[in-house]
This record gives sequence, structure tokens and C-alpha cells, in this order.
Amino acid sequence: MRLPSVAVVIPCFNRSERLRRALRSVASQTSLPEEVIVCDDGSTEDLRFVTLEFAQSLNIHYVAIPNSGGPARPRNVAVTAATSDWIALLDSDDWWLPNKLERARSRALDADVIYHRLQVRSVDGGNHASAIVGWNHLSRTQPEFDLLTLGNPIPTSAALVRREIYLSAGGMEERYPTIEDYEFWIRATRSQKARFVFLNEVLGFYEAAPDSYSASGAKQAEYLEQILTAQLERFEEREQQAITSYRDFAMAVQFLQAGLAEQARARLVAATHLRTWRQRASRWAKLACLANRWL
Repeated sequence: MRLPSVAVVIPCFNRSERLRRALRSVASQTSLPEEVIVCDDGSTEDLRFVTLEFAQSLNIHYVAIPNSGGPARPRNVAVTAATSDWIALLDSDDWWLPNKLERARSRALDADVIYHRLQVRSVDGGNHASAIVGWNHLSRTQPEFDLLTLGNPIPTSAALVRREIYLSAGGMEERYPTIEDYEFWIRATRSQKARFVFLNEVLGFYEAAPDSYSASGAKQAEYLEQILTAQLERFEEREQQAITSYRDFAMAVQFLQAGLAEQARARLVAATHLRTWRQRASRWAKLACLANRWL
């Protein structure tokens, strides 16, 4: 049986040493990809030189575009240039364990999106033993509603998606410089009825860095409000309450990270219809902390 072909797509902007580390992890795979496409989003560093280091070990292609301000456009450009059945997403500051692609290919027949866990690493290379990103909460019957009320369980660098699904869904929204992946999974689930398979394994590493797009805060809260509010009209009133409550709760988390206590408190007060006891307990704990801070 022919294994599905895989293209690894890496958007990048400067940070050549991190790109080199990511590419080393791809070249070390026990099941090598058919192609690797690095899309340079207007770097001032010579990233083409980095890709040439891997020309003997990988079928690697370098594409350069003017800076777009986020990873969505370079990802879209790279996916369009690819020819493989599947797209393996990898951010330039993350990296994989050697068996990542082998494990993912083994589940390709019954899925449209495959994802797994990532271990968090700090910029100094230290492990966060309890910090894992990626979890399973997407049901077979209502994955879109789960995404809208429980959040995004899919680390970008842990995801493989069928190329036809990616393109048919319209690619990632280029006006969002962050959480563009979250918006894409919502849209792909709605428009393409994407089937998700979760591998309950750590198969790579996510670098937590203050200069990463995911470390935003107030702007990310703004994008969450736009994305989640836009989904409401398709749902009944009770479901809308759950979605708006998760929206407010998720925005509050971002406001807290940005040090905006008043905005966070207002959103937490509004989030009265959260779906899970964990969310509800976290909401009350955050409200209590904010109240104590103001005493």
C-alpha cells in the first residue's frame, strides 16, 4: 500500500539558527517527507543559505515573498507550491522527534487532520516538565462547536492536514497575524467537515519565546472577539451563550497576560455559561485573584 506523500511547510522570518534546528529535525525523520517548502516572509537574514545546507538530505525548495507580517501568507504560498497529498505544518522555531512523520502517516487513511502533543521548551533550551500543548477534546459529532466553546487543542507544528482540505477551505486567513490557525480549523471543520485524529503522544517541541506571534495579549483578545463573534448566527440561543462565554473567558486570559485587569474582570463576569467545570473553576479562581489584588 502506497504511503501518502507529505510536504513539510515552514514559514520563516529571520532567526536562522531556529530554522536550521527545525530542518535538522525534518532531515532526521525515520520516514522522510517527499518535499520541504521553506517560505521566507521578507527576512533580512540569508535564509536561502540555510536551506542549501539540507539540499543533499531533503527535497527542499526555498520561496521568498515580501514581508506580510504573519505566518498565514507564507504558509498559503508554500501549500500552493506543494504537490503532495498531505501538508505537515512546522513553525521555524519548533522541531520534531524522529518518528513524528512515521507515526502520523500510519493514521492517514481515516483522517483529514492529524495532530499530537508537543513538549514546551523555553528559549534557553530548558524543559517545562508539566507544560504540554495539544490535547483531545474534539468529538466526532460536533467538532466545530467544541472548537468554539473549548478552544484550540491543535498546536500548529503538530498538525498534518490533507492538501485538498487546506486549499478547499481557502487557506489561512492572512489578515490575522496570530491565532490564524484557530480560525482555519473552525472554517475547515464547518466547510469541509474535516475529520480529526489525535495521537496521544509527544512527538515534538514547541519553543515558548517572548518574540513569537503567540505571545501577543490585547491584540489576540481582539482577534478572538472577531473570530468567535462571527460564528454566532449559525447556532441556537443556548449554543450562542456557550460560545460567547468561552469568547469572554478566552479574552480575559489574554487581557490578564497583558496586565489589563479591568478588561479581564469585565469579561470574566460575563462568562456565565462555560461548558466544563474546569473552565468554571478557572473563571472563579481568576475573579478571586483579581478581587484580592484590589483589596
